[in-house]
Formats: sequence, C-alpha cells, structure tokens
Amino acid sequence: MFHSSSVECWVDQNPGLGGQIPAYIGNLQTLQSWSITRCGFTGTIPPELGNLRNMVRMWLYDNMLMGTVPI
Repeated sequence: MFHSSSVECWVDQNPGLGGQIPAYIGNLQTLQSWSITRCGFTGTIPPELGNLRNMVRMWLYDNMLMGTVPI
C-alpha cells in the first residue's frame, strides 16, 4: 500500500483493509497526508504514528479505533 517515499495516501471506504493499523506506518517519514476513513480498522491507534513528524493531515474517522493520536 505504501512506498517508503509516499507523501500522500488516501484509501477511504475500503472495508476490506480492516484489522489493526500496521505499526510500520510510523516509519514512513515522508508521509504528510493520510486518510483511512470508513475502512473497518479496529483496535488501538499505534504509538508509532507519533513518529510521523511531517504529517499535516490525518483522517481516521468512521472506524472502530480506540485511544488517542500520539504526538
């Protein structure tokens, strides 16, 4: 789904993606805009997302996620 130099990734309304958000996303240092709305993701938001220092916009709504977005 991602390339190591991805800047933007929007995969909205893809319920087949579901499950937990993979922790490796926190390693994508170039990622600035990410949207996973209505994808069926569950569980807690991985703390590794706090590593996304270049993130400008992130949309996680309409999933079954718990917790806070780490900063």
